[in-house]
Amino acid sequence: MSAHVDAAEHVLGLLSEREQRQAEAHLAACVSCAAEVRALREATTAIAAAAPAQPTPSYLRARLLASADARGRLAQYTAALARFLEVPEQRARALLDMIDEPAAWEPNPAGIGMIHLAPGPRYAAMGADAGLVRFPAGMVWPLHRHIGDELHLFLEGGIRIDQTGQELHPGDTLESKAGSEHSFRVLPDCDCVTAVILTAGIEMPPGTPVSFD
Repeated sequence: MSAHVDAAEHVLGLLSEREQRQAEAHLAACVSCAAEVRALREATTAIAAAAPAQPTPSYLRARLLASADARGRLAQYTAALARFLEVPEQRARALLDMIDEPAAWEPNPAGIGMIHLAPGPRYAAMGADAGLVRFPAGMVWPLHRHIGDELHLFLEGGIRIDQTGQELHPGDTLESKAGSEHSFRVLPDCDCVTAVILTAGIEMPPGTPVSFD
């Protein structure tokens, strides 16, 4: 090995910043040291290329996939939810991630989960309520009347409206005008999660039961 530059330490980056600058200056003027460094670099590159690739351990792969799936699984609806609520996309993405956090949901005696939200300025100025609502799979929601306009953006699961047979699925929107009436049932495959903007409440006959299939 050259007495001027330790080729191995130089190639492996083991020199200090000052020593590395001195080595580079020396290599620019010393043909033999430069040749030794070049040969060592070629040798290490060849060894690295010949080494078999190490497969990712199965436990680590599973952990990474689980981590990726745990958050962001509904990220495809980020832009739609941001437009719907009139909030920044960063806020919409955070709201979508909250869907999988049990502690974020407020329980309801009827078995419905709710996350109250602050809508954008236009809806806030109207005094509208907003939130995420989770209806259990198979729930039958009886006939009710909308006192004010109600908007839905479906994010997971779906419903079927009894009066028309229309089905709403993730990505679909539903607008119920003030004075309109309908009943619906939640599709049985999974809970239905929807973003809701409510400008006024709803009316249901007193004592109307909410049932499950």
